[in-house]
Amino acid sequence: MEPLLPQSLVRPLTRIRESLEGSRNLIIIDARSDPPRALVAYFRTWVENGVRLTPLADHDWRDVDGLIGEDTKLLLVLPRGVEIAESVWDVIDRLEVRTYGVIGIDPQTDEPRRFVEPLPDFVDDWYSRLARISLEITGKDAQIISRAILPMKLRISSQGADRFSAQFAIAGQGPDFPAGQPTWFRLEPGLEGILSIDREPGLSGDNWQLEIGGAPLSRTVPYLPEAEVGPLELLAVVLDRTCPDNANWSRAYDFVYGKTGEDFLRDSQVPPLEHYNADIRNGLTEGLKAAFGADLVRRVQTWWFKDVPSNEMSKFVQINIIQPEVGQARPAQAGEECKDLFSVATYSPGLDLWDPAEEALHEAIEALDHSAWTRRAILIVGNSPPNDPTQPDSPLAALRIPPGARVPCTTRRQSPRWQLALARCIELRIPVIYLFLRHTQFGSVPHDVVEVYEHSQDRVTNALAKTVTLETAIAEGDNIREATVKAVRSLRAQAGLHIGVTLRVLPQ
Repeated sequence: MEPLLPQSLVRPLTRIRESLEGSRNLIIIDARSDPPRALVAYFRTWVENGVRLTPLADHDWRDVDGLIGEDTKLLLVLPRGVEIAESVWDVIDRLEVRTYGVIGIDPQTDEPRRFVEPLPDFVDDWYSRLARISLEITGKDAQIISRAILPMKLRISSQGADRFSAQFAIAGQGPDFPAGQPTWFRLEPGLEGILSIDREPGLSGDNWQLEIGGAPLSRTVPYLPEAEVGPLELLAVVLDRTCPDNANWSRAYDFVYGKTGEDFLRDSQVPPLEHYNADIRNGLTEGLKAAFGADLVRRVQTWWFKDVPSNEMSKFVQINIIQPEVGQARPAQAGEECKDLFSVATYSPGLDLWDPAEEALHEAIEALDHSAWTRRAILIVGNSPPNDPTQPDSPLAALRIPPGARVPCTTRRQSPRWQLALARCIELRIPVIYLFLRHTQFGSVPHDVVEVYEHSQDRVTNALAKTVTLETAIAEGDNIREATVKAVRSLRAQAGLHIGVTLRVLPQ
């Protein structure tokens, strides 16, 4: 079979990619033939040597300008000493200079000439990126496969499963894997064979390709036998104290930005600062009471987190925010014990976008991991992302660059714990839901400020949803109560998933 490109050009593709802003996809128009051929180089960490070449399907090479974008650039391969065809010039004329590169090939030797501008020195770091990825497979036993290179094969069996439990899930972590929730697949009961796992790269996104004996598996949704599911034995609830309730959002904004004229000490009509999240605490309490009443949960443990100033911020913070940044509220084993559940978790102002949600999540996981209970789950309630992640491929890293800016903002603290904690939850089979609270009452705060805030919250929810299951609710008591019951019911079902599929990695 004739190679798609000469090896002399395949070898420097990674360097060429870096000269074109490190795009994930490189469309190659090979104008050495008439008509030109169009190929795609997909740069994915999970591919052997980091790049996969395929013909460009379903598109005419003359229309590739419509495919060029943030993640996709163009490489034009020309025979040296041959005049460029008019049709090729038509494509070039429709492109911005930064979106394409040109390289010439000697017709006699297949050796490439350098770019119009010299290629920068660059060392391919594919192997170091590979160390940061893993494949997570949820069968009877959860398996995490580090440095996963696709395609790969596993031995799979559903011989001990019925038609409901013959299901398993797959997810990837790290560069070039989709962030977010696992993808579920179902087998026929009593099946045993070799499972082939691959991903088909595409310009608009990659797709899982799973086959057994050449027959493809289709995606499904997990079967949740709610009628057979007992209550959660232990639910960890993590509350974000920097989130004000809907009625107090504008007051919290005015306070943080020093624009308030309210007298917290003398005006009896103005709620004290610490009460600014009272509706959240009450709604969450009532929701957990209802969950106890509906026999969805047997025991609740609670944590909270808040922002605290670092040394360099001390002179800018107008209120004494006392350490620590994470703590425990009261536990409960029955609905009547929920009355003062979060009385010690009153409002505390946020100081920037990031808050230590990952620290509270880590403490909750540690407690659940060392408990005697097996049916357990975690509910996070608030509107803050965790501290800036150290993982460069984290979906949350996009929040570092404000809209319209080209340079990341300065962050006070970084931590790898959010993604590490969520990976640990997958391993321990602990489902997690983040109940994200939104606001609709903005008082007299200027419209342009509100627009910026709402856009920021949209960005946060989009980023968080790529790392954890996200539910949303308005930050008002009744909304939070209903959303809490719904979330606990969903967590109970996920904790009761029946999985009868076993998988074993085969030696490469």
